[in-house]
Amino acid sequence: MEVAPGIHRIESVLGPRPFSQYLLRDERSLLVDTGVKETPAEVILPFLDGLQPDFVLNSHADVDHYGGNAAIREAAPEALFLAHALDVPWIESAEAIMRERYGWYEAYGLGYEPDVFAWLRDAIGPDLPIDISLRGGENIRLGPN
Repeated sequence: MEVAPGIHRIESVLGPRPFSQYLLRDERSLLVDTGVKETPAEVILPFLDGLQPDFVLNSHADVDHYGGNAAIREAAPEALFLAHALDVPWIESAEAIMRERYGWYEAYGLGYEPDVFAWLRDAIGPDLPIDISLRGGENIRLGPN
């Protein structure tokens, strides 16, 4: 669905809740977020219909925003992957995010149920490096405007 000129919302579902990824298009294209590891095959790649994004921006380090990175990398090997520098260590390492983001409060008796924790780990997919670390304030030019 085109929500504004050149901005397309790719709608998907995660369990009982809807969520979205976005494609910004001009002379070049930028995909914002990749969902969980199944999202590209189920939703994003059919929407792209052969288009290979030039850039893939992970908005933040939650599995439903970057878990599909490896599948998008396979479909668009020339795409540059971008994320904020503070998120990069978690996005690049399932072990790190599971320990530091999803597991840190286990010591306080507030951890996830084992099946949920296993689902989170599986939803991430394979580790994938980020090509460009962002600091904030960058501009990504997709076209002349």
